[in-house]
Amino acid sequence: MRILIVSAAAFELEDIVDQFIFDHSLNERLDRFRYQGLEIDTLYTGIGMVPTAYWLSKTLAAERYDCALNLGIAGSYSKKLQIGDVVNITSDVFCEMGAEDDDKFITLHELDLLDASGFPFIDGVLYNDKKCKNQAIDDLPVAKGATSNTIHGNAKSIKQIIESFNPDTESMEGAAFFYVCLNENIPCAQVRSISNYVNIRDKDDWNIPKAIESLTEATIKILDCIDECE
Repeated sequence: MRILIVSAAAFELEDIVDQFIFDHSLNERLDRFRYQGLEIDTLYTGIGMVPTAYWLSKTLAAERYDCALNLGIAGSYSKKLQIGDVVNITSDVFCEMGAEDDDKFITLHELDLLDASGFPFIDGVLYNDKKCKNQAIDDLPVAKGATSNTIHGNAKSIKQIIESFNPDTESMEGAAFFYVCLNENIPCAQVRSISNYVNIRDKDDWNIPKAIESLTEATIKILDCIDECE
């Protein structure tokens, strides 16, 4: 079975790939590993929607996979989630695609510049209806994502996103990952570990090492479950 693991930055997967057996590099961003009979490619796209969309599309045009996993850290809008919690993000939105009308934000769908239910959108949302069959993923708490070019730290903009989309998490890549995978019809999952809360920026409130530790543990459970979940 061939798995593609997609991450923005190498540090997010460092402890995970330490448990794999390196095979070879396919290019400057794509490495191949072996783990428990699985063939696993790791793709480091770089941070943001544009690099994610480009490198993931380029990779899927050249390689075929049974499942793609987007792994990484995320901020949380919800106090119900604790730092280090790992979630299965099953829907995501491009929360900055739109226009400002004074204090009001209008989405591209509301402006009729993008069909709200044109594939792969449903009412302006990207729902993962092409899920990987995996009990370890299904056992994770479900969350709604918002994808942004900006790590938000302004009370006004945070309030606007909550009022417009009511997301649980924020990342800079998730919706782009879903957009490509849904268009390419590949089973996928977006699994993220909470490293911080989305609020006025205070790096002392972040705990990236704890988030990485939790993500690593959850990922190994997912990979160990793959054979029995096919």
